[in-house]
Amino acid sequence: MTELSLDTWLNDLPLLDFYREISPPRRYDTDEGAYDAQYGIDETMVREGLGAVNLLRHHGYDFRGTALEIGCGTGRLSLGLARSSAFEHLLLTDCSPSFLKITARKIGRVDAGRVDYATLMGEDLGRFPPGSLSAVLLNAALHHVVDVDKFLADISRALAPGGFIVFLEPCTGMLTMGMLAHVAVQTHNGAMSPEQCARFQAMADCMTFYHRRDIDKANSEDKHLFNPHEMIVWSRRHDIEMDFYPNAHFAAFHNGMIPKDRVFNFTLYFRNHLKYCMNFDDELLALYDTHVAPFAAYMDVAAQGGGGPFMEGVFIGRKAGSPA
Repeated sequence: MTELSLDTWLNDLPLLDFYREISPPRRYDTDEGAYDAQYGIDETMVREGLGAVNLLRHHGYDFRGTALEIGCGTGRLSLGLARSSAFEHLLLTDCSPSFLKITARKIGRVDAGRVDYATLMGEDLGRFPPGSLSAVLLNAALHHVVDVDKFLADISRALAPGGFIVFLEPCTGMLTMGMLAHVAVQTHNGAMSPEQCARFQAMADCMTFYHRRDIDKANSEDKHLFNPHEMIVWSRRHDIEMDFYPNAHFAAFHNGMIPKDRVFNFTLYFRNHLKYCMNFDDELLALYDTHVAPFAAYMDVAAQGGGGPFMEGVFIGRKAGSPA
């Protein structure tokens, strides 16, 4: 399919306000307007998008055609992608129109080339014309999809030969945080109130839920922790050769360097997850510092010189074939 065929397809979709409707609009589970405050996101954060651009460039992407971002949220990745002015065409999508409006406001009048918006659920990716995309990007969105194998198949179908997929996702190493939170409840419940114990146990239970593969997760927002090996196997099944950068964010690539092997601070990572993802207040974080951090520090010592558990990472894959 040519770029014109994608344009024709998009133009035939319903136009609501400023965005096309690929999937019916759906609100996020929590208040979209409070999302940035919860996760500490502001309009100066362009390093992640610029990092994704550098990573794609390093792997040989030529920035022609349409690059699709799935689950753009409030633009944490999108803003840098747009401000790089590297892409011929960016299509930014999310299931929430409110998120699209926030992202569009942030991008504003930046000279970013052509940027379009659409509502899209990951499960509807198969609606795209075959071979119509040159790249697909996701920032911590794939773990919301129930059937990841089918999703990768749909991406492969939508990508042109030689096209790229790049995404950041949580990995199975995060289960170590759940284990330590559970241990803290079992060994320090006398030093914590029942309510505080319940918060630490809830965090442990979340990690267990994400890790398990034997329960129905269709109605939950977050669903998975990924094993990098299985992601590589799944991708190869759909003609995508995958590479993996462990414990790296997109922002790590913003200056053009590729941190293939890097030491990260597990203790701080755990603390930040509690603060930003689990909404732990200062009192709960102080309990973490006292009762959990000394044990988490074992990971930091063991990881010296490289390595450590894979908490998350950046995946980048290229579909077989040569670009047209």
